[in-house]
Amino acid sequence: MNILLAPVFVVVFYLIYKDIFQTKRYELSTYLNESDTEKNSAWFKFTSPISSLTKVILNDRKEQKIQEKLYAAGLDMKPQEFVRLKIIYPTVSTIIFILGVFLSDNPILRLGALLSPLLYFYPDFLLRKRIKRAKLEKKLELPEYLKFLAQLLKSHSVAQAIIKSQDYAGPYLKPHVERLAAEVENYPGSDVPFKNFAKSVDIPEAYTFMVALQQALKTSKKQAIEILNSQIQMLRTLEKENYRFLIQKKPEEMNAYGLILLGGMIIYPLILVIIALSEGFKQI
Repeated sequence: MNILLAPVFVVVFYLIYKDIFQTKRYELSTYLNESDTEKNSAWFKFTSPISSLTKVILNDRKEQKIQEKLYAAGLDMKPQEFVRLKIIYPTVSTIIFILGVFLSDNPILRLGALLSPLLYFYPDFLLRKRIKRAKLEKKLELPEYLKFLAQLLKSHSVAQAIIKSQDYAGPYLKPHVERLAAEVENYPGSDVPFKNFAKSVDIPEAYTFMVALQQALKTSKKQAIEILNSQIQMLRTLEKENYRFLIQKKPEEMNAYGLILLGGMIIYPLILVIIALSEGFKQI
């Protein structure tokens, strides 16, 4: 019975960790917020040593680097909260597995206790996945947003068009558009906001559009409209390419899930066989 429960035990906690991290707004972060009302709570007392350790680990350079990654991933989270998660994951899982070993001397639980410290790197792995996903989502959202922006530029000033365009930005692109709108208002007539936008979005089509926009601003209204119409056509082509990409991606994802399922079906019986053999050798 213990042999059957151990892998289930591992999988359940893996899914819990994954679910906590992959929600866009971390409920855990609300508990980790060190406000005056929470300083006497049991949770704050539990996490206060972790908060102290976080300050030791996180210097200014690391904090800025993590903040950039969180922004690129589209996560509403502070670097301090991210580092706390890195500490909490291995700490909690190690404690749970050690308790499991005391309750049931199962080799899988002992292995879990030994490997649990590696969960310190698990949030980094998930963050890399989120950054990759966010970049894909931004690429899918970009053509539609830029099409609306191009249409608005035909009848509005640059600042007005960008401010109005915020309503047409998708969830992954919106923070970048909001920053662009703020910078355009603060630095009127400068090309720096457009360069910053293209750099933060980090998609070739964004660079191309911003260069075309700069050219349009330096020409007559008629030529500017021609440039914008040309960009709209290019963006429509990009939308079609993105659509084809999504159609191709779905079967690949299903194949990946199939491989994971097949791997689990093969590995799990092997684990049971190895444990059975080890117990058999002990009895000899």
